[in-house]
Amino acid sequence: MAMSANKDQFKIYVDQLKSGHVEHVKEEFDPSFLEVNEPDLQFKGPVHVEGDAYVAGHELILHFVIKALSVVPCKVCNKSLEIEISLPNFYEAIPLSDVPHGIFSMQETLREAILLNITAFAECEGNCPRRQEIAPFLKKTSSASPFDQLSADDFKS
Repeated sequence: MAMSANKDQFKIYVDQLKSGHVEHVKEEFDPSFLEVNEPDLQFKGPVHVEGDAYVAGHELILHFVIKALSVVPCKVCNKSLEIEISLPNFYEAIPLSDVPHGIFSMQETLREAILLNITAFAECEGNCPRRQEIAPFLKKTSSASPFDQLSADDFKS
C-alpha cells in the first residue's frame, strides 16, 4: 500500500505551544512531498522525522532527526546506489511573525534540509571496482605542491 503525503501531517499548531507545551513529532512521510522528478535521483521508502517542536521567545524551534533513502547512480559505472541521508541533529528557528494564522507547515523546511544534504558524488563501495577501466581517461594530477620548493629562508628579510 503506497503512502501519500497528507498535508495535515506537516502542520504544527503554534498557538498550542505558546504556553510551554512541546509537540513531539514522529512521522513517516511519503517521499513524493520532496517533488523530485529526476532520472538520476529518486527516493525510496518513507522519510522518517522524529523530534520536538516548541516555542522559545518569539521563535518556533524545530529539533528533529531526519532520515531518508536516496537512490543515485554511481559516478563511475552508473549502477544504482542507495545512499542514506541522515540529519541526526537538525535545528531550525522560525520567527513567529513568519507563521501566518498560527499554523506552520514544515513541508518546505524538511524538503530543503533533505535536498541540501544529498551526496553530490556517490561511488560503489566507496571506490568503484570499475574505476581502473576509466583510469587512462582521467587527468593525471601531480601530488607536488608549488610550495614544496620553498624553505623558511625564503621568507627572511
